[in-house]
Amino acid sequence: MNKILVFTTNWLGDALFLSPLLAGLKSNFTQSHIAVLSVPRVKDVFKNNPDVDEMITYEEKLRHGGVIGRLGIIRKLRRERFDTAFIIKPSLTRTLILKFSGINKIIGFDNPKSGWLLTVKIPQPSRVLHKIDYFLTMLEHLGLKINQRRYEFFPSEEDKSYIKELFIQKNIERDLPLIVVNPGANWLPKRWPAESLAELIKRIKQKFQLNIAISGADKDRQLSRRIIEQSGGGAFDFTGETTLGQLGALMQEARIVISADSGPMHIAAATGRKVVALFGPTSAVITGPYPPGEHIIIQKDVGCKVPCYDSTCNDYRCMKAITVDEVLEKIAQLLAVK
Repeated sequence: MNKILVFTTNWLGDALFLSPLLAGLKSNFTQSHIAVLSVPRVKDVFKNNPDVDEMITYEEKLRHGGVIGRLGIIRKLRRERFDTAFIIKPSLTRTLILKFSGINKIIGFDNPKSGWLLTVKIPQPSRVLHKIDYFLTMLEHLGLKINQRRYEFFPSEEDKSYIKELFIQKNIERDLPLIVVNPGANWLPKRWPAESLAELIKRIKQKFQLNIAISGADKDRQLSRRIIEQSGGGAFDFTGETTLGQLGALMQEARIVISADSGPMHIAAATGRKVVALFGPTSAVITGPYPPGEHIIIQKDVGCKVPCYDSTCNDYRCMKAITVDEVLEKIAQLLAVK
């Protein structure tokens, strides 16, 4: 394999889960040129990855939507002359793009949508796996060596400098431990209640001498302000002030990160931070922070089927069942570990 293309998924967590697969490809084919084809919102996941030689943006909804747009990305890929492509997400449209791009070897999981177009069909695993292990079955099926299962994220030196400057601007004492709290998630049933987070911040400040930062995207500004106000102003607000790379640099400054199942939770784990992960409707077995033994996962059995992907649920009892006391206890445990 001289030129390898990996057509990624659309979700931030899933994109991070691909880093062991990319590392495996690079270690097995040391002289290969490895490119990733990804949607804009996850492309920065691969920006500083040493196992990625090239990033190609697939603007699925805009520039590459419709027949003319897809012909544009097909022409670009044809010019690149890739030998092999790995397609992660089962999709007829995406597999056809690879087929018409003149790529001779297309490897993906067998599926009813597009399996008939694949050159190499990877059988679906017979048991439930974490997505990192699920993606790595591609390498196993091909008889390739797996050199790591840990996922990684690589903030740049510029990202780290930016966060250091923000610390100065916000008058944050660098000699105190930092806890990062990430309140957001891509759909509401996955979020721990704002009132619980506010109470947790208040009690952390009462019990420990440390700093607390709240992270989040620009859309989370109102949520973060409400949490800070209800906590009595016990946290520094970084919401809407960071790119993905800068968020990774912020997470690297933390001793502990507290988050629901979300992309930022995975960025924290992928930068080597300890995570207290609050899970409700989704499965920690499938999408928990990895490796699970290095993190604390809190998930309560409330009688609902897990995973549950009902984004319209307004009950939230699975997340409400997690108490401030038990999260505080887990934080104390991690702070006690040197």
